[in-house]
Amino acid sequence: MPISGITLSQFFGIELDDFAHEIAVLSLWLAEHQMNVSFKQTFGQTRPSLPLRESGKIVCSNALSVQWQDVCPQDPECEIYVLGNPPYLGAKELDASQQADMSFVLSELGNVKRLDYISGWFKIATDYIENANASYAFVSTNSICQGEQVSLLWPYIFGKRQHILFAHQSFTWSNRAKAKAGVTCVIVGVGNLSQKASIRLYSDSREKVVKEISPYLIEGSSLIVQPRTEPISRLPKMILGSSGFDGGHLMISPDERHNMIRSDPRAAPFIKRFLSGDDFINGKERYCLWISDEEAEVAYSIISIKKRIDSCRLFRLGAGRDAQKAAEVPHRFFYRTHRPTPAIIFPKTTSGRRHYVPAGFTDGNSIVSNASFVVYDADPVVFGILSTRMHCVWMSITSARMRMDYRYSVNLTYNTLPIPTFSVSQRQVLGRMALNILEVREKYAELTLGELYDPEKMPPDLRQAHTDLDFVFEKLYQAKPFSDDQERLSCLFRQYETIALTENVEEALA
Repeated sequence: MPISGITLSQFFGIELDDFAHEIAVLSLWLAEHQMNVSFKQTFGQTRPSLPLRESGKIVCSNALSVQWQDVCPQDPECEIYVLGNPPYLGAKELDASQQADMSFVLSELGNVKRLDYISGWFKIATDYIENANASYAFVSTNSICQGEQVSLLWPYIFGKRQHILFAHQSFTWSNRAKAKAGVTCVIVGVGNLSQKASIRLYSDSREKVVKEISPYLIEGSSLIVQPRTEPISRLPKMILGSSGFDGGHLMISPDERHNMIRSDPRAAPFIKRFLSGDDFINGKERYCLWISDEEAEVAYSIISIKKRIDSCRLFRLGAGRDAQKAAEVPHRFFYRTHRPTPAIIFPKTTSGRRHYVPAGFTDGNSIVSNASFVVYDADPVVFGILSTRMHCVWMSITSARMRMDYRYSVNLTYNTLPIPTFSVSQRQVLGRMALNILEVREKYAELTLGELYDPEKMPPDLRQAHTDLDFVFEKLYQAKPFSDDQERLSCLFRQYETIALTENVEEALA
C-alpha cells in the first residue's frame, strides 16, 4: 500500500532565537499534517497525524558556533540537503558578538572584516558537505557574488572542489512587516564536483541549462577577477578626489561665497568650485577654500577665511589621530589629489536604473571631492570608454552594490576592464563618437545630467549618440553585434582571461 516514507525525524535545523525555535518545531507538525491531507486525497490513505510523534530535530543554538555534524551526523548511505535564509547584515553593521562569530568561522580566509555576515554560512556549509553526498543552497544578499567579496569568499569554496549547481540571479525581496525589509537577493546552490546534474541558471525572465556558472552568477567559468592597483589595459590612472575632513568649515555655499568676496575681494582666489558625484550629476553648486602653504599667510589675513581655518583646526584636534596631525595645517584639505588641469570626473555612486554612467569633464579650477573619482590629463577616448555599455556591464559585476545602486571600484572595475588593442584610426573614431555625446548634452544645458540620464526621459538623440559609440567600441571585441548584456559579459570575461593569462606568462618569462 502507498505510504509516504518521509518522516519529521529526517528534518534537522538550527535556530538562534528560543521562540523561533519553538515555532519551527510546531510548524513542522503543521506541515506534516497538511502533507498527510494532500497525500490522502491522492492515494486514499495515509498515516494519521495524531498522536504527535517525534518532530524535527531542531536545536536552539548559534549556527556559526555549533558543529553542524553534531546536529545532523552525515551518513554515507543518505543524501543531505542543506538550505536556509541566513541573516542579511553588511560587514559594517555587525555588533561585537557577530564580529566574533566571523573571526571564529572565517579565520582561514584572512580579511574577514570586509565580508558580509552571510558569508559565514557559506564557509561552514562548504566545510560540512566536503567529500559527502550533500549539497546546500541559501537565499543570500547579492553582495557575495559581486565586487571584492567574490575574491574573498569563492576561492575557498572552489578550492574545496565544489561548484555552483544552480543559481537565481539578482531580484528584489521585501516583506510585509511594518518596518519593511528591502534587499537585493540571489539564490545559490553549491555541491561537490562529483555530483553530476543539469546546471541551471535562473533569472526573472528565463531558465537556462548551462555548462558552468560563474561566481558572478552568469554563464561562465570559475574565473575570479582580482583587484589591481594599475589598469590591465592601457588607461591612465584613476584616483579618488580630495577630502577636506574639516567638519564642513572649509566648505562654502554660493551665498557665503558672495558675502566673503564682497567683504574682502582678496578672498576670491582662495574659493574654488567643489564637486562631488552628486553635485556633478544633479547640478548642485558648492565651493570650498583651497589654500596652498605658500598662500597661507595671505589667507590668514582675511578675517572671514581666518575664522574658518581656526574652526577647522579645532575640529581636527578633537578628531582621530590622523586628523590631529592635519590640525597643524588647518588651511589645507586633509587629502589632496587635485591638479590644475582638465580632468574626467566619475561618480563613486550611481543609480542602477541608468543604462550609462554620466561621466564628464571638469576644468582645472574645480576641486573634485572624494565622493568622486578623477582621471587627470585624459583625452576624449577615455571618457568614451567610461561612457560605453560594455563598461557599465563590467561595473555591474565587479563593483559593489547598495541595493540596486552601484558603488564604483577603481581596483576591481576600472583597473580590470579588458580592452582589446586598437589602431590609431579606431582611436580617432572613438574620440569623435565621445565628443559627439558631449555636443548632444550641450543642447540640453537647462537639464542636469541626472535628468538627462533618467532611462525614462533620456533624449533620443543622446541615446543614439551612446548607441553609435557602443557600435564602434563593441566592434573591437567582435564583428557581430551583441544580443544582450549577458553576451557582453561573457565576451568581457573571455577577454579578461586572455589578457590576464598573457600577463602571467610575461611575468614568468621576465
